[in-house]
Amino acid sequence: MNPRVVVSWTTAVSLLVAAASATTVRPMNIEEMVQNSGAIFVGECTGAQSGRDDRGLPSTTYTFRVLKNVRGAAGKTVTIKQFGLKDIDLRSSQVFQVPGMPTYEPGRRYLLFMTQESGHGFCVPVGLMQGALRVLQQAGRPDLAVNSVGNANLFWGLEGRPDLQRHASLTQTKGPVALDELLAMATELVQRRRP
Repeated sequence: MNPRVVVSWTTAVSLLVAAASATTVRPMNIEEMVQNSGAIFVGECTGAQSGRDDRGLPSTTYTFRVLKNVRGAAGKTVTIKQFGLKDIDLRSSQVFQVPGMPTYEPGRRYLLFMTQESGHGFCVPVGLMQGALRVLQQAGRPDLAVNSVGNANLFWGLEGRPDLQRHASLTQTKGPVALDELLAMATELVQRRRP
C-alpha cells in the first residue's frame, strides 16, 4: 500500500476520533434558548428507538406526550429525531453517540427547548445539553427542572433586567429551578418576540 495513503488514512481517522470525543457548545441563557427554539414544551418520554433512518444515518427517535406547550408543540404527542444512537447498533456492534447530545428515558419528564427540524428531519435541544432539562418531581412540592450542566448560565446576563425582575430564580447561578417559574419566563419571552 502507498505510504501516503496510509498516512492520510491514519490522519483522517485520528481527526475523526478527536472530533467525536468532544463537543464545544456556546453557553446560552434562557432568553437565547427561547430565541433559537422552534418548540418549547414539557413532555413525558413515551418511547425511544435507535437505528438508522431511511438514508442510513444513525438516529434515535423519541416520542413525548405533551404535558405543557409553550410554543410549537400543538399536538398531544411530539416525535423528535436526533442524530446518533442512544444504544448500541446491534447490526454493526458500534456505538455512535454525539458527545453532549441528551438522551431521554421513557417514563421521565423533560422541559425541552428544541430547534426547528432540519431538511433531513433532525432536531436537537438548543445548546444541546443546555436545552434539555429533566423535570424532578417531588411529592407535595413544586416540580423542579435542571439540565446536565446544572443550569449553569441559564440566567447569565439577565440579572439587571427590570422586565424580568419578578422572577426570583434570576439570582441563582446554577442548580434546579422551579419548573413553573421557568415556564412563566419562557412564555413571557416568547410573547415578547411575537410581531
